[in-house]
Amino acid sequence: MPCPDGLVFNPEIKVCDWPWNVAGCEGEDPTPSPPEASYNSDCLNAVGKPVNKPPFVNPEDCDSFFMCWRGYRYEFSCPFWFVFNPSTGCCDWPIKVDECRPTFPPKPTQPPYNDECLDANGKPVSGNPFEKPGDCDNFYQCSNGYLHTMPCAPGTVFNPAIGVCDHPYNVPKCGGTTTTKSTTTTTTAETPPPFDDECLDANGKPVSGNPFEKPGDCDNFYQANECLDANGKPVSGNPFEKPGDCDNFYQCSNGYLHTMPCAPGTVFNPAIGVCDHPYNVPKCGGTTTTKSTTTTTTAETPPPFDDECLDANGKPVSGNPFEKPGDCDNFYQCSNGYLHTMPCAPGTVFNPAIGVCDHPYNVPKCGGTTTTKSTTTTTTAETPPPFDDECLDANGKPVSGNPFEKPGDCDNFYQCSNGYLHTMPCAPGTVFNPAIGVCDHPYNVPKCGGTTTTKSTTTTTTAETPPPFDDECLDANGKPVSGNPFEKPGDCDNFYQASI
Repeated sequence: MPCPDGLVFNPEIKVCDWPWNVAGCEGEDPTPSPPEASYNSDCLNAVGKPVNKPPFVNPEDCDSFFMCWRGYRYEFSCPFWFVFNPSTGCCDWPIKVDECRPTFPPKPTQPPYNDECLDANGKPVSGNPFEKPGDCDNFYQCSNGYLHTMPCAPGTVFNPAIGVCDHPYNVPKCGGTTTTKSTTTTTTAETPPPFDDECLDANGKPVSGNPFEKPGDCDNFYQANECLDANGKPVSGNPFEKPGDCDNFYQCSNGYLHTMPCAPGTVFNPAIGVCDHPYNVPKCGGTTTTKSTTTTTTAETPPPFDDECLDANGKPVSGNPFEKPGDCDNFYQCSNGYLHTMPCAPGTVFNPAIGVCDHPYNVPKCGGTTTTKSTTTTTTAETPPPFDDECLDANGKPVSGNPFEKPGDCDNFYQCSNGYLHTMPCAPGTVFNPAIGVCDHPYNVPKCGGTTTTKSTTTTTTAETPPPFDDECLDANGKPVSGNPFEKPGDCDNFYQASI
């Protein structure tokens, strides 16, 4: 292995190093010497003779250092991000050199916690919402020691009695009613908008009800709000009929009336409160019977269903697959009263005996075997291509299995898949090892590059062996190893290293 330009291998520390640190590898002075008069004073010894010195500090620059070579001082730069460390004589991380330690701006101070959000020990806490005095639309909440102002949803105000946002009429001073018990005087704050007289019961309570006439208006009618309870509180509820509209229905949600659509092809059935088939809903496609006469009026009927997909009462049904006569590759299946032809997967046929697609050899008349019990004759229809004998079980059924040896072939092996025998290759540089059933190194497989030992005698017969390893790269047992760099004698610019 080569050392970088300008460095030589130091066998004492086992790394590439400066030439002047390695005896016998100092090399020649790369820089021509100036006249003696220009020797640098810090590169002379006590008697004024020029000397060599290892790296030493440049007092004016952390990123570089000086070094003396035969009385002359040279300046060298440290790699990017490094500074010279006079304690070690090497370039180092700035954080390890006090004089060159980088300065960082002080960390920002954390804002003080809010008093409302500290526990008895002064520790920051999080907590439940609580009242923001004088503000109906917002509330306070502590999070990790800090107080946050949080808004209520539009149309609601904070109710400190239950700690949540609520309807305004439930919160005194924010739209509700306040009663003072200490006197006989009741002070009423803001009240909700007045109800309509037509929608109050005998006790003056708001009610919901059926439509009634709007005098003088043929096109519209009155109806009390369906989405308030007896106390005038908003409610949610189940779907109910929208008169005169088969395709939609009404539903209350939080006091508001919504028109909701039925799915395409269905209509709302007020008798059961869900969207239904039209033929089940009189006036929306179903059948209306007038009991006072013997006449039955039938509205629109849906498209006719398939006879195979109706139950005993003529209702449409869904069901399991069943045989399509004369067609091995497809089958019938009912879905909501309609008959569908469904295909089997390629290579399979429908087996009416078990109601699923199956191998052809299991289905008489579709590739299987038919036996006539009344005689001793067996008639065999088409048979599948013959399987390989190695890939059949004791009953002659096709099987899949693990890899096994292909005799006389080190590079490949056999494997069964669904009754057929396949030749499979090993990866380059490996051979099949029948002892463990996988591809392996050649030296582990006798007759394919490994060693065979005959126990009945003391003679060992060695087949082909792998190329010899280098002695320097074997352990005490002769096994190949990898290791650290070591000296290449007589070569300063390169070194040895073992690698498997």
